[in-house]
Parts: sequence; structure tokens; C-alpha cells
Amino acid sequence: MRLSTQQYFALCASGAIAVFVIVFFFTPSGPIRGPVSEGSEESASGEPEAVANTWLSLIDGKDYRTAWEEAAKSTRREFSMDVFSRLYVEQVQPLGSVRRRTLLGAASATSLPNGQKGNFRLFKYRTSYENDEGRSRDETVTLKAENGVWKVTNHDVCLHTVR
Repeated sequence: MRLSTQQYFALCASGAIAVFVIVFFFTPSGPIRGPVSEGSEESASGEPEAVANTWLSLIDGKDYRTAWEEAAKSTRREFSMDVFSRLYVEQVQPLGSVRRRTLLGAASATSLPNGQKGNFRLFKYRTSYENDEGRSRDETVTLKAENGVWKVTNHDVCLHTVR
């Protein structure tokens, strides 16, 4: 079964929300540094929040090629650069530029509901866009430790608006 771009984004958004809810409510918040448990997962240097923010800046600046090149290997395998770019152009770009983005929380995980294992960091933001009629949307950015570096493996913009 082929999903339309809109159906795919809605499906991704609902999956990310589930991941966030599970991880957010069962993991204490606060600064996240180093691996979840020493020796069991690959570690990564640097601050994952800074990586997430830099990556969001690329998306906000419509530099989809660089964002794709900086994404995790699994993301680049799943989405060609053209598909990746088209998803943002069709689904996010019409919302306009970001007016405000606020970090709501951060969490760690060693596995995701899709079965993927690793050293993950999830960041949830509340974001307002200029063309979104005063509504806010929830965004989740998921990073994975990959070859000692934090890489974005998923970015979801929740299509369900929050008043």
C-alpha cells in the first residue's frame, strides 16, 4: 500500500508522539550527557541539544540538502534526498517561517517503538509558524549516536494543532 505524503507525515507524527510520551513521562528531564548506560550503547561526543538546534536551523533556512547530508545513515537510506526535500517543501514550508520554538522537554531511550536499538535522545518543541493562524505545533527531533557523533534520525512536525 502506498501512502500519500500527507498520510505518511500524519503516520510519522503519531508515531513520534507515542515515542515521546513513553520516553518523556518515564525518564527524568534535565541535561543529557553521555551514553544512557556505559558500555551498552554507542556513545557520542558533543551536546545532542546543540545538534538538534543546528539541524532545525538548516530546516528553517530551507537548506534541506545539508540537513539530509547531516542526517543519520538510516534516514538517508530510507529517504532519497529528493523525497526528503519534497516532504519539507510540501508539508512544512507552507507553514511559513518559525515565529517561536520552545523546548518542552528532553528524554533518553535505548530503543524505539519500531524496534530500533541504540543510544537515542528525543527533544520535544512547541513551535509557532507565521502562516499557521496563531496555532502551535509540536515537533519532535530524535537523535542517535552514530560513529561517535549525534545524528538526527527523525524529525516530526505534529499535524495535530494545539491551542
